[in-house]
Amino acid sequence: MALTESEKQKLMTREEAAAYLRVTVQTLSKYIKQNWFRPKRLGERRVYFTQEDLDLYIQVRNIGAHVKRRLNKEIAIVKVIGEHVPLQRVAPKDSHIPSGCYVGQCPFHQEDGIFVVDPKAKAFACSSCGVRGDTYGFLALHQNMSYPQAVAHLAEQFAVNIFKEVS
Repeated sequence: MALTESEKQKLMTREEAAAYLRVTVQTLSKYIKQNWFRPKRLGERRVYFTQEDLDLYIQVRNIGAHVKRRLNKEIAIVKVIGEHVPLQRVAPKDSHIPSGCYVGQCPFHQEDGIFVVDPKAKAFACSSCGVRGDTYGFLALHQNMSYPQAVAHLAEQFAVNIFKEVS
């Protein structure tokens, strides 16, 4: 995807983004590995960020713990993942998988393996490729978005206002 000159002028370098977020470049790199950002790439090694992505990260980072608990209560991981992956409830006789969990084919690879969704822990994991995470992490990986974008998307989908009203 080619960027226009005006879009390129709005991008921030890794150092500028770290200064904007008031974190070190190493911390910013850790956030990228944890899928908090999907930086734009121009060239082989140069990574750039948009201010909108950084602002969304700041908003999601600053939501209160009570809001996160409310959002987690409203969102059913089985429903979210079940929209993208056919899931079957595990029979109680399957001892290696806890009862109450769901299994399906991992959407991130084609090999055989067990893709398990645990509604109690609100987590998923694949025994073959090793991918694991929570509801937001699944949506971020599957829909190619950042973690904060996934949080905002699910909050909107489930009609939960996660951002504080400014008065």
